[in-house]
Amino acid sequence: EPQVGFLTGHQERSLSDEDPQNGGSVMGNLLVGESYGIGNVSIKISDPEIPKDLDVLVINNPRGDLHPMEIKAIDAYLDQGGRLLMLLEPWKAVTQGLGQGEQMRPWLEARFGISVGSDMLMSQGREKPWQLELRNDDKPFEGTDAGFMEFSGSFRKDHPITGGFDRSLLMGDVRSVAKAAKMPEGVVVSELIRSTPDYWGETDLTLLEEKGEATKGGDEKAGPLSIAAAAVRKTETLDDTGQPVTSRVVVIGDSDFATNGQLITETQGSLNLLMNTLAWLTEREDLIAIRPSGKTDPPIVLNDGDQRAIIWVSTLLTAQLIAGAGLAAFLLRRKYR
Repeated sequence: EPQVGFLTGHQERSLSDEDPQNGGSVMGNLLVGESYGIGNVSIKISDPEIPKDLDVLVINNPRGDLHPMEIKAIDAYLDQGGRLLMLLEPWKAVTQGLGQGEQMRPWLEARFGISVGSDMLMSQGREKPWQLELRNDDKPFEGTDAGFMEFSGSFRKDHPITGGFDRSLLMGDVRSVAKAAKMPEGVVVSELIRSTPDYWGETDLTLLEEKGEATKGGDEKAGPLSIAAAAVRKTETLDDTGQPVTSRVVVIGDSDFATNGQLITETQGSLNLLMNTLAWLTEREDLIAIRPSGKTDPPIVLNDGDQRAIIWVSTLLTAQLIAGAGLAAFLLRRKYR
C-alpha cells in the first residue's frame, strides 16, 4: 500500500470532515478503495521531519503559509525521492511570520520551476465569473496559437494525468499555476490544465472580496492561463542501481474540485484528476484511467397512445404488410399469366 500523508497545522481540509459539500471524507474513502494507506502528518518545528515510509505528502488547501522549518523538512523529503501534491486556493493575504517574508511560493519556483500566482481567475460576461468549466473542446481556443499542438481544449495531450481526459471539469476560485520563466537545473515542468482565453488573473483580491466585482487591469495576465503543473526533478540520491532518484511534484490552483460535493457529481472530471494525479505521483501508471461515469440511460415512459401505436405497428401492421405483399404477388402473377 502506498502511504499518503496529509499535512496538518494550517487549517487544511480534513479527511474526517463529512460535510456533504466542503468536506474531505470522500477523498479518503476513494484512496482507501484503491489500496492507498492514509494518515495525517504533523511537522514539529523543534524536530522537523517527514516520515521516511511516506510515498506522497498532500497539502490540501492550507489557509496560510508554511514555516521555514516545515519547508526545510519537505525539501529534505523530496531530495530523497519523495512526492508532493499541493491543492491551493487563492489567498487574499499571506501571513508572514518571523520577518522572513513569504516561504512556500518562492520555494516552489526556485526548487521546482512552478510559479504560483497571487491571483484569482475571473471572466467578464459570465453568470459566475469565478467559475471555470474545463473541457477537451478546442473551439474556445480557435484563433489563438497558444498550445494548439500540446493541448486538447483545456487538457494537456501528452501527460499521463490529463492525456485521456474526455469529461468536463468544474472548478471555482482558482489561482494560476504555471511553468516559471527561469527553470532550475535538472527540472522538467509540464503545464497540465489551462483556462479558456476569456479569463484573466485578478490580483486585487481585497477589492474583489469587498465589492464582488473585478475589471481586468493593464498589468494583469490574460488567458489562456495555466492552473495546474507537474514537475520532475533529478536528485543527488542514488538508487540501488546507482541512478539518481527523481522527485515529483504536482500543484493545482484549486482544492474545491476534491471536496465531497464535487467528487460525487456525475461529470467524474474531478475524480479522474485526483486519482490520476496520485497514480502518477506513486508511479502506478496502470491505475491511470478514465473512470466510468456511472450514468445509465433514463427509462422511456410511454403514455397510453404511445403503447397502442407500438402494439399496432408490431402486430396489426406487420400482418397487413404480409397480406398486402401476398395480394400484390397474386395480382402480378395473374396479370402476366
